[in-house]
Amino acid sequence: MKRFLLLFALAALAFTACEKEPATEATAKVTVTPDVVEMTAEGGEAKVSVTTEGGSGSKLVVKEDASWLETKVTGGSIELTADANATASVREVVVTVKYEAAEATFTVKQEASEYDVVFDAKRFEGIYFGSESSST
Repeated sequence: MKRFLLLFALAALAFTACEKEPATEATAKVTVTPDVVEMTAEGGEAKVSVTTEGGSGSKLVVKEDASWLETKVTGGSIELTADANATASVREVVVTVKYEAAEATFTVKQEASEYDVVFDAKRFEGIYFGSESSST
């Protein structure tokens, strides 16, 4: 009987010693401002403000899939550098910012180029209309 009580006491002790303490992890959050960045066709630079809360203080990870846009994390912001848009189409990309398990997105839109066709001609033939002409 003593053995039975001893085994019962050991089993009760083993189960109470194996209880896990409740997790006290801080939930990570990330926000970006503004949620849409508009850039001119000439390209240039812009900044997006980033705010993080909770978590362990790990680094931000920025992902975008555009060869014309460069991103760089500096302190509490993301610096954007866009190449000039020489096309007649508006360019747009969604940028994803990850902070631990949290995620935020913003969109970068770049205007289309308003360009004229420039070419060199050695000789013009045909009928011309208009009253002005120039040569260089």
